[in-house]
Amino acid sequence: IRPLLSLDIINNGYTKVIVKEWSIALLHNKKLVFTAINVLFGNVSLPQTLEPSTDICLYYSAKDLNHNLKESIKQGLLKPQAKLKFEVRDSLGNIYTVKSEFSAQKWIELTEKM
Repeated sequence: IRPLLSLDIINNGYTKVIVKEWSIALLHNKKLVFTAINVLFGNVSLPQTLEPSTDICLYYSAKDLNHNLKESIKQGLLKPQAKLKFEVRDSLGNIYTVKSEFSAQKWIELTEKM
């Protein structure tokens, strides 16, 4: 068993939505884009089309995220005390955000114990 980060995306609208990418916002208008999306039964690649009232759950390896967060901090692209800001971009360029309750450093500490 390996720990995973998961993100549920729900289309509450009346038209289909195409999910283009999900990422973590970094400093200097940069972002950490999740390209390898690990799911329990194979891989899901983006873009994904969501019809109204449907959802998708995306997964990413906690170990890989831990490594990428450390590298981003080392390169000065992420402050250790900053809360992680996850972003989802759709095909119209709309960006939907949610902030983690944990800082980057706290996430690293928690995932290293797993």
